[in-house]
Amino acid sequence: MLYSESPWKRIVPKVTSDVTDRDKDLLDKVIKQFDVKNSPRYRRNQQGKNETYCNIFLWDVTIALNTEIPHWVDANNNATTTLKGARELNANSIVNWMKTYGVQRGWTPVKQDEALNYANKGKPVVVLWKNPKGIGHVAIVRPGKMHPTKGIPIAQAGRINFDDLYLADGFGSRKDLVFYAHE
Repeated sequence: MLYSESPWKRIVPKVTSDVTDRDKDLLDKVIKQFDVKNSPRYRRNQQGKNETYCNIFLWDVTIALNTEIPHWVDANNNATTTLKGARELNANSIVNWMKTYGVQRGWTPVKQDEALNYANKGKPVVVLWKNPKGIGHVAIVRPGKMHPTKGIPIAQAGRINFDDLYLADGFGSRKDLVFYAHE
């Protein structure tokens, strides 16, 4: 097993990228190293509550890209590894965190067509959906080509775990998605 099966524990990725080293092939390697389709870390229903782990996959990939979107935050909304007093971010709270704290940390809102351009340059890009009636969903935009009906390529953990399908495969026909890119 490459990484801890325990989704609440921070990982130390083997393949990383940072602002000095971005290209689409490296971004592809960063995403694929987590083997989201097969890794027990992202397996649905680990606690018997039909829960999914999109927030954990997003956390892991953004750690590897040195643009961490945290899973645990302290009272000041900074990423923390100390769980005592920490608050866990689910998909909906990640959307809220990104609006203020993500933007302060270099995440910029972009449109869907811009999101793919960033990913094709190897830059970190995320897609987020806040569900007003439950838990939302988050995913990573990956390099590739726009599908004429399914949209841009993404990787996700969730109801279905995959590392190379499309926006419609993970989010359906939702139009209220937000995208953020990081240099």
